[in-house]
Amino acid sequence: MSLSPEAFHYRELGDDCFRAEDYAGAVSHYDRAIEISSDYVLAYENRGLAYYLLQKYDQAIAEYDTCLRLSPNRTSVYWRRGLVHGRCRRYDEAIADYSMAIDLEPTEPWLYHVRGKAHYSKGDYPSAIADYCRSLQLDPHNPFLYHGRGRAYAAAHDYDRALSDLNKTIESAPEFILSYRERARVYAALGMTALAEADNEIVRQLKSKQPERK
Repeated sequence: MSLSPEAFHYRELGDDCFRAEDYAGAVSHYDRAIEISSDYVLAYENRGLAYYLLQKYDQAIAEYDTCLRLSPNRTSVYWRRGLVHGRCRRYDEAIADYSMAIDLEPTEPWLYHVRGKAHYSKGDYPSAIADYCRSLQLDPHNPFLYHGRGRAYAAAHDYDRALSDLNKTIESAPEFILSYRERARVYAALGMTALAEADNEIVRQLKSKQPERK
């Protein structure tokens, strides 16, 4: 089935609502686009993302399943479905989807990052570290990848490597609270109480500078 201009128009209206964070409105426009062109893969994918942000995870999975039936090699759908599985704590399913995405785009560092996070959440720290090592080979100047690997090293009780990675994150991103918090935990585990408290104080100071949530 060919894509009609009318379906394209409704998908664009949905995208406009999405950018305005009106996710329910976006879904209604994507509905109309799909009614007109039932094989409109991008409309299904975008509707899946809107459902995800509406915390309608089963509907999001259904949209991504449909996408992959229509277009089996769509990398973005695999990693987006992986995000939904991860949010639902279905880590094995998330890892499988991220692995499919990596097979399709093996040089994309972010894909190793999200798979590493899933391994970490599952408690498989060696696999998490391996994924972060690969992501850092591809993107060696990304401080947040060092944070992820440092956190995995800390969970595996490899505190020296954890400190090395967390220090790199803090040097490059000195206002990134999570690395100070994680480093404080490492210092505490090593019995370095004064250094742990110093990092916790930095966390408190940085949090005090953040705007209050309405």
